[in-house]
Amino acid sequence: MNKRSIKADTIKMLLLRSGNKCSFPHCTHPIFNDDNLLVAQLCHIEGVSPKGQRYNVQNTIVENNSYDNLLFMCYRHHKETDDTQKYTVEKLKKIKKDHESKYFEKALVLLPTMIQQVEDEMNRYWKNLEELKNIDTTGLMMDINKSSSFLEIVEDINLQLQYLEVAQNDLSNSSNNLYTNTLTLFKKLNINYNKLETLPYYDNPLVNRDWELLNIGIPNSINSIQLWLKQLELKYLEEVLKNNISDNSVGFPKNRTDVNS
Repeated sequence: MNKRSIKADTIKMLLLRSGNKCSFPHCTHPIFNDDNLLVAQLCHIEGVSPKGQRYNVQNTIVENNSYDNLLFMCYRHHKETDDTQKYTVEKLKKIKKDHESKYFEKALVLLPTMIQQVEDEMNRYWKNLEELKNIDTTGLMMDINKSSSFLEIVEDINLQLQYLEVAQNDLSNSSNNLYTNTLTLFKKLNINYNKLETLPYYDNPLVNRDWELLNIGIPNSINSIQLWLKQLELKYLEEVLKNNISDNSVGFPKNRTDVNS
């Protein structure tokens, strides 16, 4: 049995005792929505890999993928419980026990597609993880913080877009100076460039080189990405407010004090 093997019977039992709700206290986020689409995640209490939260080196693969080590949570609470100091093994097992005790006698009506969806989601997770592990990052001179929040990631992307804007301006200036720099080089090498100066600008490959790309194409793409990020940011905050208005744990963007739906 490999790390990703979770028995269908185990998934079925977890769903039957879930009440079709996230296991986190007072959370009403469904596991399957009204269209019977999986909208939650199957989570391990003790991680299955050394880098996983609450990883227990003494656990076997069977124990890692057992009923007692699994519970369903919405994406938000799955991320929040990554805080291993606050959410210990004991605390998560109590959360699981308390949640399941409320629905032990209220079995969820399962459709054949439900278990398959959970299995497919787990397979996608492991496939993506394997692909990430196989990427050669030795040439990347940067640190990737896997614990960053959604808004922190958005802020990091915006910082990279600002860098691209600076780089685009530098490239544009370099392109604008190409013709002048070429003439200066010809002078130093005593190369006759008189005929070059007689060419109209639209026939001269050294004049306005890549002008449209550097002054229209790239700036438009950067502006579009920045706009989409703002929209994504607003959608995320709207969902947070809609699902838990009293929650103040999610920080708003530094340059925004209110969000209008």
